[in-house]
Amino acid sequence: STQEAVKIFRELAAQRPNAFLSDLARSLGLLSQAHLRRGDYGEAAKAAKERAHLLFSIFSRYRSGLSSLMSALLRT
Repeated sequence: STQEAVKIFRELAAQRPNAFLSDLARSLGLLSQAHLRRGDYGEAAKAAKERAHLLFSIFSRYRSGLSSLMSALLRT
């Protein structure tokens, strides 16, 4: 399940953030979508918020290499 994937990637990201933070963020996005489909908007927002924090952390860490991508994402 998506919740299990989030749990696994959360554990892996705690050990090796550079390798697994993006996978955790992707899994949180899928979890948020699953909650939305079930009408569980509170849990969807919670997962989406955690994902946004992770993505901000990733972008901050690699700011110079991802600045054009970040600008494009913020425009859309």
